[in-house]
Amino acid sequence: MSAALGHWVRGLVALALFGLLAELLLPSRATAGYVRLVIGIVLLAAVVSPVLGLVRGVLGGGMDGLAGAGAPSLGAALMAEGLSPQVQAREVAGAFATEAAAAVRRAVGAVPGVREAAATVDVAAPPAGYGEVMGVHVTVWPTPWAAAHGQALAARVRAAAASALGLGEGKIWVRVRAPPAGG
Repeated sequence: MSAALGHWVRGLVALALFGLLAELLLPSRATAGYVRLVIGIVLLAAVVSPVLGLVRGVLGGGMDGLAGAGAPSLGAALMAEGLSPQVQAREVAGAFATEAAAAVRRAVGAVPGVREAAATVDVAAPPAGYGEVMGVHVTVWPTPWAAAHGQALAARVRAAAASALGLGEGKIWVRVRAPPAGG
């Protein structure tokens, strides 16, 4: 599996160097922005395509375009490690839940009156479905001056969490804890 990831990284580096070279060889700087945009889109597609292959359950061909015809795809490498498509989907759902929870913690941590925040994101995984956010649970510890306004703080936290994930506020549950003693 590490060989496949090495091929993938080398392909990304080659694309980045090609983009830099293309930008340096331009006769005028007026088109540099367009070249950066195109190279950025190509790099983004190269980074995202193996992940999308896993998400869709497509095994094979995810990395072949970058790594060369003889290199194994990311899906094939995961299958060689003994991970079935269902396990792969659960792993991707778990990684998405972890990243989404981190995004919620960052967004909620920026809300005035929040001293500390914790978040968990429940994501549907096979066989129940795939990728749908079922709910977000946020626990906040307010600053002492915000503790008296728990409901208003909870509403601001709910709005920040919903905005961070692009969800409706109905899927966000907020618990405001007592502020730490002496703080």
